Amino acid sequence: MCSSDLQEMDEDGDFVRKWGKRGEGDGQFRDPVAIALDTDNEFIYVLDRENFSVSKFDLKGNFILSFGKKGIRTGEFRDPVDLTVDFQGYVYVLDRNRGVVLKFHKGGTFVDEWGDMGRRKGEFADPVSIAFSADRLGFINVLDRRKKALLRFNRRGEYKETISLLPVFPEGGDPVRVRADRRDNLFILDGSRGKLVRLERLKYSIFSLVSDKMNMFKPGGFAIDDDDRIYVTDFTKDRVMRFILEPH
Repeated sequence: MCSSDLQEMDEDGDFVRKWGKRGEGDGQFRDPVAIALDTDNEFIYVLDRENFSVSKFDLKGNFILSFGKKGIRTGEFRDPVDLTVDFQGYVYVLDRNRGVVLKFHKGGTFVDEWGDMGRRKGEFADPVSIAFSADRLGFINVLDRRKKALLRFNRRGEYKETISLLPVFPEGGDPVRVRADRRDNLFILDGSRGKLVRLERLKYSIFSLVSDKMNMFKPGGFAIDDDDRIYVTDFTKDRVMRFILEPH
């Protein structure tokens, strides 16, 4: 059984607070799989894969609202796996099974969706993660695990380009999560090799997330703070690890 609450720690790993419990009601969780903070650092959004919903909280953990619905029609969730928030507060949810990105207003109103499964430009094979980067007018970056590529869309859902990750994810590499830092560099987590790839203006840097003192682990989500420190969850030992990046 997965954890049914959210826990807040300070930068040293000391416990601050927790909130939520297992259930289907307001502010409750069954399988929280992704979390995002808006760009104004005012609200936290939590995506629950089994409740097929997004819950919105303030920074103290007070529940504000939830939105989302199970289904296969437009605006509904079949297999929601990740979410991100743009600089205007719009929330984008990635549905892996349907191969679509759903866009919601910060008040929970459905706005639009786009995407399709296929082999043509702008179509997905196995979309697993999503991140907003504010470079230029803002991009929605979708990580495709099978294609080993980033598909980039503007905030209206118009396809712009595909960035291949094959040069840094050879055979055996497993791109599982994408995030952007405050300078809009994109970071892609390798779920099989304990490595992190930074994409900066089409230049790649590779960082190792293991050391002589640390055995191989099974990474899940990760986040980047304002001081460029990387926090990675480890499913095997129920822990969060912090890294200072040094090129490999």
